[in-house]
Amino acid sequence: MESFTPAQQRILIIATTASVAVVILLMSYVYWDLQQDDSYIFYSYAQNIVNGHGYVFNPGERVNATTSPLYTLLLSAGYLLFRCLPFVTIPIIGHMFSAASLFALCYLLMESFSSEKSSLFPFILPLVFLTIPLLPAAIGMETFLALMLAMMCIYFYVHGRLLAASLACSCAVLARPDMVLLAGIMVSYDFIRYRRLPAIKMMIAFLLPILVWLTFNLVYFGDPLPTSLAAKLAQTEAGLWGTGPVFFKELWNTHLWFGMTGPRMILVAMMIIGLLIVVLKFRQCSIFRHAAFHLILVWYLLYLLVYGLILNAPSYGWYYTPLALGSSLLVALPLVGLSRLLAKQATSRNRMLVPVIYGFLILVGLGIPWIVPVAPEKAKYDTYKLAAEWLNENTQPGSSVGAGDIGVLRFYYQHGPIIDAAGLVNPEVIEHFRNKEISWFIQHYQPEYLMLIHPPSPRYWRHSNGRMVSPGILC
Repeated sequence: MESFTPAQQRILIIATTASVAVVILLMSYVYWDLQQDDSYIFYSYAQNIVNGHGYVFNPGERVNATTSPLYTLLLSAGYLLFRCLPFVTIPIIGHMFSAASLFALCYLLMESFSSEKSSLFPFILPLVFLTIPLLPAAIGMETFLALMLAMMCIYFYVHGRLLAASLACSCAVLARPDMVLLAGIMVSYDFIRYRRLPAIKMMIAFLLPILVWLTFNLVYFGDPLPTSLAAKLAQTEAGLWGTGPVFFKELWNTHLWFGMTGPRMILVAMMIIGLLIVVLKFRQCSIFRHAAFHLILVWYLLYLLVYGLILNAPSYGWYYTPLALGSSLLVALPLVGLSRLLAKQATSRNRMLVPVIYGFLILVGLGIPWIVPVAPEKAKYDTYKLAAEWLNENTQPGSSVGAGDIGVLRFYYQHGPIIDAAGLVNPEVIEHFRNKEISWFIQHYQPEYLMLIHPPSPRYWRHSNGRMVSPGILC
């Protein structure tokens, strides 16, 4: 087995940190034009907060459609702090948060396994994580912030700082509600392993920030929970994403992997080998007895179970990004196993294996962004931005616009409310959408303008009686 001296460990820490920084900087550059429409829902809420309209999507309408109050408030704070710079916009702040969260996540991932630094595992793990092709779908979203806070929670836990872990876990839930799964796993794990329950101060540190936000929701919006979950699940129930276990089916869809069939097959093969290593070497390797390994792997499996079987969530790409964390654990194991196997033979050629593995992972991490197609998302973003600019120039104040994709349109349109075809910011629509009454929002709200898909999507703009809604792009 390889065994690194303290001096070699310091070199590996520096090499890993520098490599992660280079890969993330390149990702940020290449993905700069990757503008997810859903990220602009957060940006619109943040913009309205900064402009004094409050925590709203449409000024004057108190509806909470954000899954991440923490991300929204951080966007607002970041823009207030840096808007004196002429080139700073809220979308730029969002991309900066994605990059910073991703870097901190990778560093915490390495440091969470600090007791294993005699092994190659903690050093290559962050680089393996950056090669998983599930990351681009979350650019600009709250996902990286939530994952970073989750890793911060695990880092504090494995280093015995339980109060800090409780607070970090609370922040993770405020960054993304499904992080409550991690909270439940950690409490259960700690009880099974150490036969202890959380101390009162830890419970207060976890619950207080969440209760404060839920209370604010109840007072401000009249409902403690956001509309997001009901609106997204209604899409699955309406058959928008097909039938059966849509979340699981999309896992093998080339669209999720940006058409990269080769990387997908290699990833699956590496994961299978990694799983076999866990089964065969479970009692022999200290990594497999590490709390961080247990927590991440159990979280990975529970996330799959909840999203795939219980919620049967719609297959939005960023819903799969958290799976990259657990996948990276399994993918890293064959590389570590190879290095250990060859390290038994003390030849100069075998001592070169570590730099070779590093170089390979860095090249893959640098290469993947160049083959991810960002043009479709950019074209979609440009189309909605141009439509918003046209509306600003040609409509009367107060004119409403109905749309299926509402984020970019809301961020740039200034004259009136945006009406959501899926009910995200119009909760009354949700029940009708669930019953496949897709055009109900048009009949009920009678928006002055419609921004719809053209040609109409067979799976979306369809009446319950089978007739198609077929307007132009803007009418």
